[in-house]
Amino acid sequence: MGNVMGSIYIFMLVTILGLFMIMILSVTRFRKAKQKLENFLLWNWIIRLIIAASLELSFALLLNWHFMENITKTKSFLEFLDYAMTIFVTFLLLALPIFILFFYTKYFHKLG
Repeated sequence: MGNVMGSIYIFMLVTILGLFMIMILSVTRFRKAKQKLENFLLWNWIIRLIIAASLELSFALLLNWHFMENITKTKSFLEFLDYAMTIFVTFLLLALPIFILFFYTKYFHKLG
């Protein structure tokens, strides 16, 4: 996956983790940190960026998924890490629509 996408999946992983941090911070008392993250991540342009990068990322995952049978035959840690990141990012891409649906239904009244 790293050979296909370069650094886009690292940027997307940080962005998705930021959105999950907002969800986690919403149930804690850290309102100021949550507000700063919301102000940065909840703009329409960042959501469009997430959708566009998710399409590119899913294409790269499809290209790398064919070689997933080699995960037990890796020769280096970085090669294993590439396959592990493929599995992790696939999980995040599958969870992202559910998260967006949950997030927007909960905070739809604040959008406007």
